[in-house]
Amino acid sequence: MNNNKALQGGCLCGSIRYRIESKPLFVNHCHCQQCRRHSGAVFMTHMGIPVEDFSWLKGEPTYWHSKVMDRGFCANCGSTISALYHDEPGIIVMPLGTLDDADKIKPAYHIMTEYQISWLNIVDELPRHARLSPGYEHLDEGL
Repeated sequence: MNNNKALQGGCLCGSIRYRIESKPLFVNHCHCQQCRRHSGAVFMTHMGIPVEDFSWLKGEPTYWHSKVMDRGFCANCGSTISALYHDEPGIIVMPLGTLDDADKIKPAYHIMTEYQISWLNIVDELPRHARLSPGYEHLDEGL
């Protein structure tokens, strides 16, 4: 991505700002319990970014550590802001909704649908994966 197409985003209060210099490696809707609790929503839409194409412009998140990943949030406003899988150190996972212009990036599929909330009726035609998507199964343990 050239500088004109770089994406920026941040938390609700503006204490944390970031910049992305490449297209996401993946963009999905995750239905796992950790994402639901971390986001406060019935599923979370997030994108994976190569760490070399990502930079913090202002502030940095505070992290909550689990056995699978470190989940970042703004210590000031509490916004969900990032996740770092221990087994994928080259990728930072960002909630799509934190982008200034989230309409520029579209999700490609659903993951962890075996944990989907029973009353949620998904009407899109995106592919669904009961657990993680192909290529990321090794991250499945502990979710």
